Amino acid sequence: MTLPFDERPVPHIVDNSVWSRIQIGQIRGTALESFTVGGNFLAACAPQLLEALYSTRSPREWESEYATNWEFLDVLHPGVETHAVSVELQRRLWHSGKVRAAGPVDTMIAAIAIRHDAVVVHRDSDYERIAEVAPEFRQVRV
Repeated sequence: MTLPFDERPVPHIVDNSVWSRIQIGQIRGTALESFTVGGNFLAACAPQLLEALYSTRSPREWESEYATNWEFLDVLHPGVETHAVSVELQRRLWHSGKVRAAGPVDTMIAAIAIRHDAVVVHRDSDYERIAEVAPEFRQVRV
């Protein structure tokens, strides 16, 4: 049996703008608890994961960061349509005068979120600019 759309668990992609602020104490870790209620869950996607791991300084730190912060998350994979969605998001930004308002990594993360009907949890205005031109994109600033 398939659950009605509004009763399905919602994945929440927690952007690196939030993870990095949690690590330095600017955002409390408990701020994410509300996104795991009612079957909802925290998730990751390849562009976000690669962006986070890119900032590590050694193979040991890479392994530690992955095992501690990423291994436990569900991964939302891009689909064949993700390319078209990300290009369309950038097109909308440009045509609305928001030239370079969102970087390519954030645009790809938004496209993956749209594909999975996920919510991006962030502290990054790029996602707010994307939401201004893409009502189908769900995001929340913490």
